[in-house]
Amino acid sequence: MKRTRRNALYMKLFKTMLLTKRNEILGNISELRQGVLRPETANGPRMPIHPAEAGANYYDLENTMGLVENERQILKDIDRALECFEQSNYGRCEACKKLISLKRLEAIPWARLCVRCASIADKSKPLFPKSSIRIRRMLH
Repeated sequence: MKRTRRNALYMKLFKTMLLTKRNEILGNISELRQGVLRPETANGPRMPIHPAEAGANYYDLENTMGLVENERQILKDIDRALECFEQSNYGRCEACKKLISLKRLEAIPWARLCVRCASIADKSKPLFPKSSIRIRRMLH
């Protein structure tokens, strides 16, 4: 981005937003991990009495691990954005190299793509990831 007084203020704001969100995510990951590892009773984890209860416990664990993975991905994107600050190329689309709009950066300060390139990338993603071949086979 051009170095103007206004943009310098925006850059300071975006960096503050990124650092704040990074700390928030690190706290979330820590809490989620503790929730998974925390025993339910003083004598250790309670064993499920009914198979449905075991299924619910497994679902909760899978859901929590998915949340942790999502948080980790955002954390990687934030770290990449902070690296861009150090290299003085924050706010540039990684695909087309054009400036990312301030509105997009205000909404997602760790955005790596402009709206147009993000839209193209979303359209090119498969509906089902490779890891869900079994699900695709069930549907056909």
